[in-house]
Amino acid sequence: MNNENNKKIPKIIHYVWVGRKEKSELALKCIESFKTYCPEYKIIEWNEDNFDVSSNEQVRIALEEKNYAYASDIIRVWALYKYGGIYFDTDLCLTKNIDELLNYDGFLCYESKYWFGTAVIGFIPKHKVLEKIYKRYEQPAKIGFNTNPLTVHAFAAALRFYYGLKPNGKLDVINDILLLPEEYFYPINYMTLKMRKTNNTFGIHYYGSTWHNKAQKRSVSFARGSRKILGKHVYSFFERIVANSYYRKLKKEFMRIEEQDNGTHNQS
Repeated sequence: MNNENNKKIPKIIHYVWVGRKEKSELALKCIESFKTYCPEYKIIEWNEDNFDVSSNEQVRIALEEKNYAYASDIIRVWALYKYGGIYFDTDLCLTKNIDELLNYDGFLCYESKYWFGTAVIGFIPKHKVLEKIYKRYEQPAKIGFNTNPLTVHAFAAALRFYYGLKPNGKLDVINDILLLPEEYFYPINYMTLKMRKTNNTFGIHYYGSTWHNKAQKRSVSFARGSRKILGKHVYSFFERIVANSYYRKLKKEFMRIEEQDNGTHNQS
């Protein structure tokens, strides 16, 4: 590992709390864990008061519709792009210091074999991946929109599109982005809810579903039920099909973004 002077990702922890509700006991516990294990880090809470809601139409509409999970998805990418650092969900509790993860341009953790979770994301400021993903969120929004599944797949899709990644759930580094297996931050399996904590675990995502609406919670319950019926291997096959389907959709968006960027550069 690099020494302290060579660390790339700044020691800033971001979390988002929108909706103006009181924090849950779990959220308070997780935020306290950030302070305990990363005492030298600056911790920033992003909310309606310090994020300019008028700067992003999708955030504004999401907040109006009380789609707080989606608003949080956008704000976390914006904060990391502007300032760099590490984003944590408030249902993720650290179990040890994360300094050794700062030696890269970015780090992500698999939540599945085919995509990365967004409960923990680390990047240097102004990173290309964050720039391209945030540009998706600058598109005009529609009332009643819900693109949360696309958000979950956005990072894997960006790494596939720009760097040729073939997701496999294994420890790897691509273009100086560290890719971590599930055990590092998602030791609780999303489908089975079984704990698989190891010596590699830096934190535990508890899947608090703080901002999930009833429809989203029903979707999660349906997915878990389907896995029980189909079994691990058959369900994994369908996960790959779903991941590829979302990649095709996101690939079109990234291609459009590239066309727009190239057009702007040509004009200048």
